[in-house]
Amino acid sequence: MGHNYYGEPAWPNDLLYIFPVVILGTIACNVGLAVLEPSMIGEPADPFATPLEILPEWYFFPVFQILRTVLGLYGLEP
Repeated sequence: MGHNYYGEPAWPNDLLYIFPVVILGTIACNVGLAVLEPSMIGEPADPFATPLEILPEWYFFPVFQILRTVLGLYGLEP
């Protein structure tokens, strides 16, 4: 099939000449589409909008919950 039928070896011809052209063409198409038609992920950031509830990083959640509970017992809210 293909190369064996015509007697053309696959090693130098396909692997060194055809495959890099296909890979570079695929990369060029992807980069071209990304430049011409960029897709936004989510909505643009607004530096002046403050979130409703500011939460700490995930590794501070247990300490944050303990602080809220203890201060809530005394009628204080953080």
